[in-house]
Amino acid sequence: MVDATYRERLVNVQEILAWKEQQALPVFLACDCNLTDLSTAHQALTAGQLQDSWLAVGFGFGATFRFPQIPAPLLRVDYLWHDANIAPRAIQRLGWDGESDHHAIVGEFILLKPE
Repeated sequence: MVDATYRERLVNVQEILAWKEQQALPVFLACDCNLTDLSTAHQALTAGQLQDSWLAVGFGFGATFRFPQIPAPLLRVDYLWHDANIAPRAIQRLGWDGESDHHAIVGEFILLKPE
């Protein structure tokens, strides 16, 4: 059985990809997606021509979400996505600020010349 959250995420992904197709400028998306890179929603975004910057230039698991009872982050649920007009140079997870249950991520990107 598929739960409502799963269906909602797939609908959100379809909306994002439909919006992306209407854009004349390069597309960059930063989000707390609350999905892992093994999810169907993640696979749909990458099939829709958005690239997961961490997979391109990140190092390690890139876990960003902390469970309160566990000191180390275990899941990567925060993402920097880009289309083919943007090239990632570097991406990293920042240290924990002690306030959020997420680590921030930052990246360096190059805008490519349109063909």
